[in-house]
Amino acid sequence: MGTIVWGTEGLEPDSGFDYWRETVCRAVLNVTTEAPDPQEAFHGSITGRSFGDVRIASFRSTRHDVVRTSRHVAQGDDSVLVSLQERGECQLSQGDERLLLKPGEIGLVDGARPFRLSFSEDVRRVVAVLPRRTLLLKAPWLVRGRPHRIALSSRFVSLARRHLLELARHGEIMDEMSASLLADNLCNLIGLSSDAAGPGPDRLHEAILAFCRGRLGDETLSPGAVAAHFNISLRTLHARFAGTGESFGRWLLATRLEESRRALLDPRRAGEGIASIAYSAGFNDLSVFNRAFRNRFGMTPSDLRGTRRN
Repeated sequence: MGTIVWGTEGLEPDSGFDYWRETVCRAVLNVTTEAPDPQEAFHGSITGRSFGDVRIASFRSTRHDVVRTSRHVAQGDDSVLVSLQERGECQLSQGDERLLLKPGEIGLVDGARPFRLSFSEDVRRVVAVLPRRTLLLKAPWLVRGRPHRIALSSRFVSLARRHLLELARHGEIMDEMSASLLADNLCNLIGLSSDAAGPGPDRLHEAILAFCRGRLGDETLSPGAVAAHFNISLRTLHARFAGTGESFGRWLLATRLEESRRALLDPRRAGEGIASIAYSAGFNDLSVFNRAFRNRFGMTPSDLRGTRRN
């Protein structure tokens, strides 16, 4: 959990912006930067920290653009960028979406699609790079590929800002455990803040599905365990599934079978035994798995693997 500081102070004027481009990539994501006026003097500084899978960076700079292209996306890093504006405004563009972030507001940008952040004046901001898998487990209603703005009026936004600033400014004096807990809380608060209307019935159902998908291999996953996790009654849980036309048990079985089917077709798992794949998807009886698989897909797991080899 080290702290690294970069800055253009002391550099030759004609090399400052090139240096900035390299440091932004190292501190945040693989991007490029563009200067609105190449003849204009550029100044900036970045303080970057890492907390496990979470990266935090504080930025101060004169005006410029940050651009993530399709080429950058193809190089990987499946993350979500969370940007808190402290000073200045940010014009956020991704696909057909355009958002204006004002001081105090938080923007969420999908790193799996190209985007542009434009700063037309001096800017100060804090950026967190969060793993998508972590954030979507906590906020599955965040649609992939669409930017989001968390307004000042959103619930929990003040707590989310406080966590971001705490990690950015005081992370170096925390122990590893405290920093990890704070980073995890940040993901929770971003999830809570990202839906101004709050997690209503549909949001609750989506959160339940995401929770279960992340624990398919857990043999103890049950209606009681899920209800306890979300602090709801079993009746409420079953009612949420009944509203979709299927029961919790049928949904869980179908999801585990689909996960097994994908694993059997995955060339990266070609050397893994069928029993191992079944157990990793949450089945504890191979004969039950084989029978359910055949009923669902019209062939045995071995037959399916044979079709991949042919």
